[in-house]
Amino acid sequence: MSCEDSILVLRENLAEIQDVCQEALEDAVLMDVSEAQFRQVLHALVDELSNPYTKG
Repeated sequence: MSCEDSILVLRENLAEIQDVCQEALEDAVLMDVSEAQFRQVLHALVDELSNPYTKG
């Protein structure tokens, strides 16, 4: 995969992630969930991601 193709795929993936997160935030706010608390949960979710390609 070329560098340009990789960048395109990454941008598409990030746009999809942003859309899903935005929709989830809107749902949470409509359900009276604290926006700050929801953002903390999203941050924690990202922090818990694991890299399956880590060497070692």
